[in-house]
Amino acid sequence: KMPRCCRGHTDTASGATGFLLDPAKTLPSYAPDLVLEPKHMDVFLDFSQMERSLLVGKVELSIHGHENDLSKGSFFRNTLAHPTITLNAVNFLEVAVDSEEIKEWNYDGKKIVVTWQKPFASREVRKLIVRYSVSHPLNGLYFSTAPNGIPLSAVTDLETERARYWLPCVDFPQIRTTLDIQLKVPKGFSGVANGAFVGKKELEDGHDQYEFKLDFPCPSYLICIAVGDLVIVEDSPADKLVLPDDFQSTLRVKEEDIKWEEGVIPLRYISVRGTEEENLRLSFGETKGMMKWLQNKLLVPMPWPKYDQIFHPEIDGAMENISFVTWNQIYMVDRNLQKEFRNQLLHQVILHEMAHTYFGDAVVIRHFEHAWLKESWATFMESLWLLENRSKDHYFLDLYDNAVNYIAESDGEYARPIVTRSYDHSWSMFDHHLYPGGAWRLHMLQHLLGDECFWRGVRRYLYDFFGKTAETDHFRACLERESGINLVPFFDQWFYRPGYPVIRLSYTYSAPQQSLTVSLHQVQTAPSSSSSGALHLFDIDVEVL
Repeated sequence: KMPRCCRGHTDTASGATGFLLDPAKTLPSYAPDLVLEPKHMDVFLDFSQMERSLLVGKVELSIHGHENDLSKGSFFRNTLAHPTITLNAVNFLEVAVDSEEIKEWNYDGKKIVVTWQKPFASREVRKLIVRYSVSHPLNGLYFSTAPNGIPLSAVTDLETERARYWLPCVDFPQIRTTLDIQLKVPKGFSGVANGAFVGKKELEDGHDQYEFKLDFPCPSYLICIAVGDLVIVEDSPADKLVLPDDFQSTLRVKEEDIKWEEGVIPLRYISVRGTEEENLRLSFGETKGMMKWLQNKLLVPMPWPKYDQIFHPEIDGAMENISFVTWNQIYMVDRNLQKEFRNQLLHQVILHEMAHTYFGDAVVIRHFEHAWLKESWATFMESLWLLENRSKDHYFLDLYDNAVNYIAESDGEYARPIVTRSYDHSWSMFDHHLYPGGAWRLHMLQHLLGDECFWRGVRRYLYDFFGKTAETDHFRACLERESGINLVPFFDQWFYRPGYPVIRLSYTYSAPQQSLTVSLHQVQTAPSSSSSGALHLFDIDVEVL
């Protein structure tokens, strides 16, 4: 069975067990406060002992105080008199914390809690340094050592909350930082990370050090590093969209005014030593064309300084890390596999992960209840790519497959709202409701509003929230702004309530009167395993021809 995109290692360490709908067993989950907010991290990672699955790290976080001082006159004044930040950090060793005017800090094996003596002034910035090591991490960072047949290497895979197993951070999407990452590796090994390549230097102790810099705010789950004995293939750079200066205010552009800056986005295809370079090119060869199609479709330029993709056996599925996408090797094709269905699946997933550039990476979800804003969107874009680059048959088959997968889960396992704060673990949100279920609702919105208003609303959303976090109502408001249609009823019944309409049709024919009476009844119910019982009725317009 091929792994699904954006699905990684099962998070057994967190206790994730599946989706629970019983309110008595699941407390609502909310995004963290931003009174103290990390906005930059300088990350130094020493992999010189990677053959022992050991990482030694030093992270310097820039902690920003809120622009408004809540330490005076607010309900929180007593708490904020000695401001505290909590960093997720699971099973760290040799932890040491340093910052100016720390009152105290403690580490319980899961969290580092730091308290300062004095309140933060408005927008004050303080540095917090954490030194630590991690041995055989439970999750998130995966070492491959030579005895298992895989060349010595390490790679990260962090969705949804797995950075905490090797990186001290606030491990939730709302917290986003710019990054400066330095990777110390054995001589002759390579290091790759998010952002632009700054340089490589040879250290006096015989090791090499690679540095990468990302100026775009990045949530912890989209951070990615890979080190080891790697094969790196460079493709010719991709083109970048250039739009008129007034485009963001009008969201309109004539075809002749669309320009392209040629060959400015570096493309690299990477894997462990022993991988055939030809197979990397065969697998990722359509990347450049897809990048141009996606920019042209959304009318938003590609924001990353590079676009790396790596195959690694420790990745389960594929993951859209900012400027550095990770893949399981099962997706790789050679000249024989290129002729099979797997090749089409590979292309769809390349597009899926690339679509996350805009839906999930450039515009980040505020918290996990809004995960459809990235996964449903990426699935939706897969279908459109098939329509415009393959055929209508490919498109309609994909829609059918998506409907079957969503309905099977909704009827056979559980029916949940697409947007919900009630789940046992954030990973449980990544189901068939999220991918095909949400994607089908986007197809419905496109049909409801028409292409012109729909895509103008989408572009409004992408530009208004570019580099920010967003919620479901932000997207709805952008569609309403460009269409004038009140979409609250649509979102209430299709996103905030569970299920879908099941219509039972019956009719009677009267020969004497030569009349036909048609009755339509909604009969949807939740599956027996669900605690939600009968589902709500949908308000549906019926067209009579």
